[in-house]
Amino acid sequence: MFFLKAIIVTVLLLAATLSALAQNRKSQYVILTFEDTYKISQHGTDTYYWIISADSLKQQNRISPFLLSGFSKNTLESCCKGEPVDPFVVTTETSYDFAKSYFVSTDSLRKLIFKNRTNIQVITKNWASGQKEKIQVFATPISGNFCSSSSIGEYNGRIYVSISNFQYVDNFWETVPIKLIERDFTGVGFAVFQNLSRSR
Repeated sequence: MFFLKAIIVTVLLLAATLSALAQNRKSQYVILTFEDTYKISQHGTDTYYWIISADSLKQQNRISPFLLSGFSKNTLESCCKGEPVDPFVVTTETSYDFAKSYFVSTDSLRKLIFKNRTNIQVITKNWASGQKEKIQVFATPISGNFCSSSSIGEYNGRIYVSISNFQYVDNFWETVPIKLIERDFTGVGFAVFQNLSRSR
């Protein structure tokens, strides 16, 4: 009986490990950049990132928040294990002690996204207060290692976090019609992780 239980535990651990490795493998994605600008205010321009797997481009509801900064090392580690995370939770055990190489990697990815992005939509809003809001949406095809996990707490859904090995897919739009990305993003609540995913 003990031997049988040991086999079952081993199989379950192996399955969990393979699942985590599979979701962290290098794959192709399209990163959506939302630049939110107010004309009459001190807000300036806020930038938010969302992501969609290249295999899911026909399904608009498959886009997910992409955290490029602002999250803890605990969130990254849990995400890589496929465990549910709450990026807003901070405890005495929370650590932001990332290796310097990780910051270099994410900064490189940010520059890669900015340099190779394509504008796919401009949304304008005129508010009763006199504010004028302009939202520009950009798309950038990127390959690399990303982890994904279920987010719990203030946002319930799947989120993505960057890991490593990022490259711009320069021939992506030759094989995938950009019209699959050109859709109406007006209803997307892109600022759901306002305190984590935005940058200026």
